[in-house]
Amino acid sequence: MKIDQKPTFLLLALVLLVSTPEVRSSSLQDEGTVSRPANSAPTTCIELAAWGDAADFSSRGVGMLKQRCDLEDIRAKFADLDSNRDGYLRPEELPMEHSLSQHFAGVDFNGDERLSLAEVAEHDAETNPVE
Repeated sequence: MKIDQKPTFLLLALVLLVSTPEVRSSSLQDEGTVSRPANSAPTTCIELAAWGDAADFSSRGVGMLKQRCDLEDIRAKFADLDSNRDGYLRPEELPMEHSLSQHFAGVDFNGDERLSLAEVAEHDAETNPVE
């Protein structure tokens, strides 16, 4: 009597296929969710923004990325406010309701009646520290 081993072989192949990590993780994911490996971390400003509070800011790499992204954001906002493109913000360039306008004297560390990018970045670091 000859026993057909095809069903056993197919069952074994199916078990091996389903037990591989790539298949197991992809088949169990909902189509609308983003999977993040447990040991991964954001590497771009866009990824960091998408992670939000889930990012581990105690990690040196993530903390440095956050500082770089914050500085890029400050540079862009500074450039938008610097209407005469001289590299400084004067009181007349700032909208009255802007927080820099309201705290101008405190942010103007050297008292030259204009704000440099460094002064604005320093003020931001003091008021929004990396946690």
